[in-house]
Amino acid sequence: MIARRWMAEFHRSPARARAVADETAMEHGRKTLTALVLVAWFASVVTAAEAADNRSDRAAFRTPASTDIPEVKVAESCEEFVAADYPARCDGPIHWLSQTALRVGGWTAVVDGSRNMIGEYQDLRSSPFWDVDHLGTDGVRSLDGFITGTDNEASRAAWNYAGPDVRADVEYQRFIHNLSPGPLDNFPQLETDPVTPGDYLPVPGDFVAEDLNVGQDYAMRVQQLNARFQGDLTDKIRWRLNVWGMRKAGERQVNSLANCFNHPQIAGDQRQCHLLSRRQQIDWLTMELEPVVEGKWESLTVSYSRPMRSFNQNDQSLMRLHNPLPPIYNREAMPPQLGSEAFPGGAFYPYAVVPENLTQTDKLKLGADLTDGLHWYGMFYHGSTENQHRNFQRDFGGFDLRLTDRTIENLKWTTYGKLNYETNQLPTVLISGEQLTFDRYDETDIECTWSDSRAYGGCGCAPVVVPCVVGEDGVPDFFASDALVPLIDYTRTTLGVNGRWTPFRGDPTWRRGLAVYGRYEHRWLHRENALSNVTLAPGVVADYDQQKTGSDIFHAGVSQRWSRAAETFVRFTTRHDSQPLFGARSSNGTTNSSLPTHTDLVEIGGTWTPTPAFLANLTFGIQNRAQHSSVADFDEDSYPLTVSFWYAPTCALSFSAGYAYFTNWIQQAVTLGDDMVNDAAYAPVTRYWDYGGRSEVWSVGSTYGWTPCVRLRGDVQYVRGRNAIDSTVFDAPHLWPEVAELARDTMDSIRLSAGFDYQLGHGAASYFRYNYVDYNDAVRVSNNGAAHLLLAGLSGRY
Repeated sequence: MIARRWMAEFHRSPARARAVADETAMEHGRKTLTALVLVAWFASVVTAAEAADNRSDRAAFRTPASTDIPEVKVAESCEEFVAADYPARCDGPIHWLSQTALRVGGWTAVVDGSRNMIGEYQDLRSSPFWDVDHLGTDGVRSLDGFITGTDNEASRAAWNYAGPDVRADVEYQRFIHNLSPGPLDNFPQLETDPVTPGDYLPVPGDFVAEDLNVGQDYAMRVQQLNARFQGDLTDKIRWRLNVWGMRKAGERQVNSLANCFNHPQIAGDQRQCHLLSRRQQIDWLTMELEPVVEGKWESLTVSYSRPMRSFNQNDQSLMRLHNPLPPIYNREAMPPQLGSEAFPGGAFYPYAVVPENLTQTDKLKLGADLTDGLHWYGMFYHGSTENQHRNFQRDFGGFDLRLTDRTIENLKWTTYGKLNYETNQLPTVLISGEQLTFDRYDETDIECTWSDSRAYGGCGCAPVVVPCVVGEDGVPDFFASDALVPLIDYTRTTLGVNGRWTPFRGDPTWRRGLAVYGRYEHRWLHRENALSNVTLAPGVVADYDQQKTGSDIFHAGVSQRWSRAAETFVRFTTRHDSQPLFGARSSNGTTNSSLPTHTDLVEIGGTWTPTPAFLANLTFGIQNRAQHSSVADFDEDSYPLTVSFWYAPTCALSFSAGYAYFTNWIQQAVTLGDDMVNDAAYAPVTRYWDYGGRSEVWSVGSTYGWTPCVRLRGDVQYVRGRNAIDSTVFDAPHLWPEVAELARDTMDSIRLSAGFDYQLGHGAASYFRYNYVDYNDAVRVSNNGAAHLLLAGLSGRY
């Protein structure tokens, strides 16, 4: 939903991290230190004799008009340059300049209500804060590193090295991701039987939910590593090595649904759809290693890389009971499903399994300047993904070819072609035998013949809705490879051309800022094994084949830079899709889709900077997405708007503000699967649902240098989100009248930050921050909460 998605983005950056990141002391210290290191190095390489010669040369060429310009004093040594204001080390014949900045402080937090949303990506307990930042160089090599602890659950570290042979950038961070539990309040709940401890009372209706961890919160601790290394093998060949890794460990909520479930702790045969929710301990590790070798020989560039990504897990194994009755057709039982015939009491099956996999790709990139204004580029790749849980492999590959022409004056255009394909192997089994707690081949002792009655697990020839499955042992086997449906393979082909034309580029008037650009692209998407069977009426089965989809995309725009202070643009995009994917209900043939066949988007906007102290930006768009066919019928309109500005009336005072507004309105024909006319199984009812969503983001901030030693700062952000469905279409006697209420979202959030920095002396400062975070959900009130956060600390450098 729109509001919830915007709220997630709004709360993604922790308040503490944002408050820490904008510290004036660290920002000023790092900039000053960088300038110091560069200037000091250039000064230190000038010897005393060179300095004397330079001074005499300047005196000899000094003109009368330049006598008022003060002479620049060149330091005779590194110590002379840095000793006056910036203490630093100048050891040995190679002068190594360095500086270290330290910050320490502490957070005090007071929380009221739920921590689920306000503390989604941060720890809301009182905690210390610290930071160490070091930068050094000898003019040939430089080293920059820092390590920061923002709260009890979050820290960051980075190490950057640049030298004549090797460059390295390593970053590490860890943080907590609190997960809001999904309540099951919309389902009837089990109640304990007061007479028989350990049993439950029967629950009326077709649905029941059971949460084994009611009221428990869930969280994952995330660690991420990102490292990049590079160096030169020769003057024409370079190597690179990219390393990326992420580990997630903690707890999550998982759900599993069993149809026609007879709960063993409820007296009688209470067949219902049973939703089971529980906690699962997870441990996921994703690692990617990409070695790269690239070379350049005159007009030819070649690059080869081999990305290798692995996913491994050490999760808690979960099993749940399935005990449905065998389906009956024409008074005969269907083939065994989920062990219902061989095991009358049911059987336990695994769920919430995340498959381990390994992906390896070979990439080759080529670039060549064919002429002065003609450039060719090609990228070719091939790889595979091995699913180690199901023991099958997916192969993929393709290419991307481009030709860019600049031979025509003021015109740049590119024509390109792309091809991507993916093929899949069929898994050997539906569920591997080692995951089961029973012998999957003991479902019946009778060999399957076409004349056997279905009551005995046979495969009679009578027309049926569900096909009969026969295993390799000659008996009906739900887990045989015959029961597997081939995975969809696809091939995507793209041809296109884009260009940019500046007709008056050399004109001295305002017309030189005119630019016209456009793009046309045609796509083919071909699928294999995209055939599905649906039952339109008893004994009437139809094939839905979604073999191909075609798309045509046209984009055009005009931008005008009127002056250095003003620029405007207008853009238009239209897209036509033929036969987009759709979903089909197998029991009655009902179809629907959220993919449009036609899309139009118009955007206008501009930037205005009349003075160096003022900047304003505006972008507004209108988008329409629609499909009116026998498959789906809907119309959607969206109106995105963003406005921002920055103004600094003086060197000590600045303001910034922003506003973003997004709204969309959808009218779509929706058919509920169990919404029938007079209980007719193959006569579903379709109604038009009216949906509206709206989100707004307001942001205002300011900084003020009150005195040379005191700087004030503050900002406030407000997010408002609304989602709703018109409830008038759900009047009785229609089913699911509560759908409109279940889809409603009403959320508001405020984030306030205020504080000041005080310069204690040379190289030392103090900082104070107050943050207030409030989240209010009118629908799911269990997520409502507010937090008051206070930070105080000191910073210094040496």
